[in-house]
Amino acid sequence: MDLIIDSDSGFASSTNILNLADHLQNKKMKKKEVEQLLQNFVQDKWLIEQDGEYSLHTRCIMEMEHYIQNTYQDLVKTCNICHNIAVQGQICENCGIKIHLTCVERYFRGQSGPRCPQCTEPWTQEIPRISQTSSEMPSTSQVVSSVQGGRRNVSTASTRARRPL
Repeated sequence: MDLIIDSDSGFASSTNILNLADHLQNKKMKKKEVEQLLQNFVQDKWLIEQDGEYSLHTRCIMEMEHYIQNTYQDLVKTCNICHNIAVQGQICENCGIKIHLTCVERYFRGQSGPRCPQCTEPWTQEIPRISQTSSEMPSTSQVVSSVQGGRRNVSTASTRARRPL
C-alpha cells in the first residue's frame, strides 16, 4: 500500500511490489507466492491491475478509508470535486489540488478553456474520456452500491460519510 499511496500516479509496478518480498521481516515469501497473493487481491477486488501495475480498488479505499487517512495523513489527498480519497487522478500544476480522473472528465466536460476549480488557473493536463462501461479503473467517486431493505440502491460514495475526507 505504501508504494501505491506514495506514487504520483496512484500505481505501483509489479516489479517494485515483488522486490518488496525480499525485505519482509516476519515472513519470507517467494516471488511466485507474492504473484499469487496479488492475483487473489485482484480477484477479491482489493487491488486493480493494469498493464503490470497495481492500484487500490474502490472496495479497498472505502473499507480501509480511516486506516488510509490515519496512516498516510501527510501523503493522501482528497478529490477537490467529490471530497473522497484520491489515489488516482490529476494534480493542478499551480496549486496542487488533486481530482479523480472521472471527476476531471465530468467537471470539465464541454468546457473549451478548463480552469482549476481552486485557483482558476488554466488546467493544462489532458481531459480524459472515460467510458461509463469501464470497470477497469474504479475510483471512489464512481457509483457505489449498497444494500438496504433487501433491494440494491445506488448512492454516491460521498453521501455515506456526510463529511469531506
